[in-house]
Amino acid sequence: MLILMAVLYLLFLLSVDWIAQAGAAWYRPHLVALAAIVAVALASRERESDEF
Repeated sequence: MLILMAVLYLLFLLSVDWIAQAGAAWYRPHLVALAAIVAVALASRERESDEF
């Protein structure tokens, strides 16, 4: 969870610069956020659960 929060914080800092650039692809921060969500989902799926 701490890693996800750090990635989201860095994404926010980078997205401010990306949004400020004229003519830049506006969807780049969203692609990075999607990649972070997919990475966390894959990492949590592979972890064994003791609940069942």
